Amino acid sequence: MRNKQILLLLILGLASFIFQSCNEQPTDLGFLFLNDTISIKAVCSEKLPLIVETKTVPDPTVIFNSSCLYIGKTDSLSTVSMLRFQHIPDSLANLPIDKIRECYMELYPRRYGIGDTVSNNLAFNVYKITKYWTAETICDSLFDKNGQSDYFDKVSQGFYNKPIPFNDTTKSVKINLNKQLLLDWFVMARDSVINWGIALLPNENTSVIRQFSAQAISENFKNAEITMIYTNSQDSTDTLKIDTGIDAAVVCNLIPDTDDMIVQGGVINKSKISLDLSEIPPEAGILSAELEITLNTSAVRKGNMPLDSIIRASVYYDDKFDSTQKKIIQGYRVEGSDNFLFPNLVEIIEEFNHNDGKGNLYLEPEGWSIVQRLDIIPFYGINTENIDVRPKLRIVYSTRFVRK
Repeated sequence: MRNKQILLLLILGLASFIFQSCNEQPTDLGFLFLNDTISIKAVCSEKLPLIVETKTVPDPTVIFNSSCLYIGKTDSLSTVSMLRFQHIPDSLANLPIDKIRECYMELYPRRYGIGDTVSNNLAFNVYKITKYWTAETICDSLFDKNGQSDYFDKVSQGFYNKPIPFNDTTKSVKINLNKQLLLDWFVMARDSVINWGIALLPNENTSVIRQFSAQAISENFKNAEITMIYTNSQDSTDTLKIDTGIDAAVVCNLIPDTDDMIVQGGVINKSKISLDLSEIPPEAGILSAELEITLNTSAVRKGNMPLDSIIRASVYYDDKFDSTQKKIIQGYRVEGSDNFLFPNLVEIIEEFNHNDGKGNLYLEPEGWSIVQRLDIIPFYGINTENIDVRPKLRIVYSTRFVRK
């Protein structure tokens, strides 16, 4: 038992020493003892091509019933929010338009914004959606190469043009709607005609993207609500309130021409790191493995909230991202530096090593940030001129000692 304890301490000590300088040979202390049972070696991407490719992989998605909406645009991002309302009554199909006193929609802003948060200019219009759309209707589906769309009616049903304060608790914003919009919906409900809802599109007076509260599956968040105040058939004042059954946001993004690995929520961009571990014997025991990446601070584009200090590295069952992650490892920003460290990749590296030595890691926002932040977080890739900031993979492994 004592010998096993000594062996374990030696292995841990050697691994720690090797990570500090994988160009030097391990200490001779206790090495005669170790050579009777095991051989410990280290490889580093600084010296060997363990990382063969890094790039940004777009993964277009729709933020669908996921707690938030985005409205607005910046120099590189623009948004489309699409709302479908539920419980629309058919009993008001014959309501005269002059009986409607007020008709308005309320949205609930959150504190997060990105873009020109100083001038904070937000302006958007409300349009009818005229055709079928789903949770997979991405930006390229909505707009052609000229930026034109046949998904939206040309007539504005309401508009908003006013800065919204960045407060922790903000009152709802009110958008007056065309009264005929509701009357058309009542008739559609009566005639069982599908109502595709409305779209909120930013106009040229916008320089910021603001986040709004929306519903989420199995969660209770404030969501868009339409109020109609009218005179009923008994000549009394009545109020109708309907809220959304589907909240969806599509964020359209211009991906910069860069070798950086960009991590970004909302869009969603993933950073792909392709590994080739053929330098490691296929049945080696992986004792320690860590990945270090460096933030390109000059290319960061963040909103008015602190930048995430945690991101994740994921392994998927395939490269189509249409499956759940096979494995997720968290990485954290090293205090006082621009480096992010993934200190425990042993299980992932060992699986790659036992399956032809090749595999892909995907860097992604962590947790809710995958939909609740649009920050552009770039990391230097392997083609960056400055070798000190390139991604670094360091692995310590063991093989059985073979006597000659």
